[in-house]
Amino acid sequence: MKLKAKLLLPFVLIAMTLGGCVTSGSNGVSLAPIPGDIAACFNSIVPAPKQDTLTKRDIVRLIGDLKKSEASKQGCGKRLINYYDTQRAVFEN
Repeated sequence: MKLKAKLLLPFVLIAMTLGGCVTSGSNGVSLAPIPGDIAACFNSIVPAPKQDTLTKRDIVRLIGDLKKSEASKQGCGKRLINYYDTQRAVFEN
């Protein structure tokens, strides 16, 4: 086993252990899965520009696409927060 792999292994094991702790709630409440449309929204990305020389028009288009993506993701994030806040409200009542 290479030195890098030997050094990395303890960190991976710790991360896996801590990851398990995060998902096991102490209150026994299970949240519903994330709705598919919200997950799809977060999974969509603006493709990287081609490695060719970009024109001004390409750069303006890319910036516009990135701004639209950012606005979309912000909307998805707000919907996701509302979705789980609604579930929390049901469990608290």
